[in-house]
Amino acid sequence: SQAYQNAQAIDYLTRALARIPQNEVRARFEILYKRAIIYFNIGNWANEDSDLTTLEEIAVSLKDNRLLGRVLMRRTYYFATKGENFVAISFGERAIPLAKAANDLETLNGVYNVLPSAFTRVGHLDEAFASAQEALELSRSTKNRLGEGNALTSLGLIALENKGPSEAHQYQTLALEIARELRNRDLEAKVLSNLANIIGLSQGDFATARDYFEQ
Repeated sequence: SQAYQNAQAIDYLTRALARIPQNEVRARFEILYKRAIIYFNIGNWANEDSDLTTLEEIAVSLKDNRLLGRVLMRRTYYFATKGENFVAISFGERAIPLAKAANDLETLNGVYNVLPSAFTRVGHLDEAFASAQEALELSRSTKNRLGEGNALTSLGLIALENKGPSEAHQYQTLALEIARELRNRDLEAKVLSNLANIIGLSQGDFATARDYFEQ
């Protein structure tokens, strides 16, 4: 089971960490980083918090802003998942310039996966839209089609709140094209659900909405 695999991974990483000398800090960082992600995935907030604190201390001691950006990105996920969106936003906004300076695209994409929804949850729709636009531009410039699809569906959700159903529908339709091009069923299911809500709840076209749900 997934729970068993996670427990095995944590046990392996913990034993690996015990074998790495204290002065090999970069190696220790990578092991701790992997373990923190697993703690996040299983919702073990206390242990994740502990690992993230240690990771930040390592990054600061090394004066390595690329590593620090990675830790701040994980803090963004940590607080957003716990519903502390203002705190998540503050960590995300600290991570972005560090990741840009290091040309760390993985960290940038990670932050942009979280920030638009965090801004939306606190009612900052203009900032949410701008953040999703940045995510879209980054994805297109790096030819990251899945990132582009995720950014477009985020833009569609935000547009429904502050620009109207017509513009929201355009973004979701573009996202659907990418989902089907990539044959990504998770993204496709998410976009079809969004389209059904736009058509059904916003425009009252329940027949078309049912078609989307049934696809």
